[in-house]
Amino acid sequence: MLNKKFLMACAALVIILVILLRPDGKSLQIPYPYKMTPLKKQKIDANAVWLGSEFSVIAGQYIDNLERRVRQDLPDFRIKDFSRNFLGLHRSLQVLESLEPFPKIIYYMGNSQEASELKFYLPDHKKITKNLNLYSSKEFQKKLKESGFLTNPFEPYQKVIELNDPQVQSLEMKPEQKAAYLSALYSLYEIELKELIRLARENQSKLILVTTPIKLKDSQIENCTQPPGDLKIKLLRLQSFASKGEFEKGYQLGKGLLLKYKGFAELHYVHAVLSEGTDRFKEALDHFNLAQSFNCNLYGAKPVFNNLIRAAAKRYDLAFFDFDQYLQEKFITSSDSLKTNKIQKSSYRSLVETLEYLTLK
Repeated sequence: MLNKKFLMACAALVIILVILLRPDGKSLQIPYPYKMTPLKKQKIDANAVWLGSEFSVIAGQYIDNLERRVRQDLPDFRIKDFSRNFLGLHRSLQVLESLEPFPKIIYYMGNSQEASELKFYLPDHKKITKNLNLYSSKEFQKKLKESGFLTNPFEPYQKVIELNDPQVQSLEMKPEQKAAYLSALYSLYEIELKELIRLARENQSKLILVTTPIKLKDSQIENCTQPPGDLKIKLLRLQSFASKGEFEKGYQLGKGLLLKYKGFAELHYVHAVLSEGTDRFKEALDHFNLAQSFNCNLYGAKPVFNNLIRAAAKRYDLAFFDFDQYLQEKFITSSDSLKTNKIQKSSYRSLVETLEYLTLK
């Protein structure tokens, strides 16, 4: 009898806990597939924040101008700049959640140094991948919502490590490992982007997304898989044509190689240089982008991140400026812009003017 009463009491307690811990639809938070340590609360004397990493730091030099322009219509408008190098989206979220009061306007121009975050140790790839698969399962999400968070279904993983950690400085990965790392990184970024949108909506804040310009002429190009021997030899020939200024010969050889070999960043990059040399600027731009998409060098912005931002802006109907696309269209019509690989001050003025419009809209 005692055992029966005890079991009934335990069952009742479990039911009560499930009811108390079950999240409602408004405040539902699906747990991350990795751990994020909350920061201490910090008060800010601003109603807007600027978030992001390397390119956002550069663009942040112009936000005083943006603030002055908006204050003509909103006298109390203030922007606090939280952008800094190597500040990926997950740490930007940490900053955002620590702010009091929560900003009414959030500008996010990120992703240029996401890979520099190194969120998890290399041995944790399998655990992270398993967590991501579990996280993205609709059946699992449904069960999680129904049962509440009484258990942690995710695989444990080691601590997040900073860039100055000796283990990061000595970390070397094979191209195949880097490809796996980037794949997990893209999935994590998409999850974090959704979390940014959720935070903005839950706090009734306006989120303005901005794509980051891609460094098209980036010499740090690395194939994700080793090219076969015959391609290695032909890549040397292509590079020789480019260095000698024999762009048309190299271009014709490159066209043929691209029909046979797919997904080699170095091939796309050299072909882009050859295309540029023959004044085929649209084709050069396409292959510079493909080179970055297939690039397994972990540092620098990649088109995949921008595509995730574009998709999120469209899906959730967010205020959005495709700064990268805007500049690429200028590159096509201006060979000098493509050759110098630099962003002109006039382009930053256009950025400020567009953000002013989106802020006041």
